[in-house]
Amino acid sequence: MKSRERQRANRRLKEELLDLKDSCGVNDPTPYEAVREIIQEFRKNRERGKKEMDYTQTLTEYKDVLTPQDVQKILHIGRNTLYTYLAEGRIRSIRVGGKYRIPKLYLLEFIYPDINFINETG
Repeated sequence: MKSRERQRANRRLKEELLDLKDSCGVNDPTPYEAVREIIQEFRKNRERGKKEMDYTQTLTEYKDVLTPQDVQKILHIGRNTLYTYLAEGRIRSIRVGGKYRIPKLYLLEFIYPDINFINETG
């Protein structure tokens, strides 16, 4: 049951991200453009019938391990919402010295729960 709710929430998030620039009037295009590239790659793979996606070529302007502030910029969500997702485990994370760190792969798994992410270089 929770899995369906999570998929619905992720689906809503994807739809919001697609309309983000128009509906919110976001001035900083960088996070929006990064998410848009991910969505375009996802659509290409879906058309080809693939259930896998190489995550190393996404969000290239960010490091492999993201800070909560990076995730806020990428998803365009507030601080409290992000920390709620982290505490509940919706977005998987690692705690280093009491601070949250989110590997890029975990963020992509949150955005696309039904895709298997692969690293073609390794």
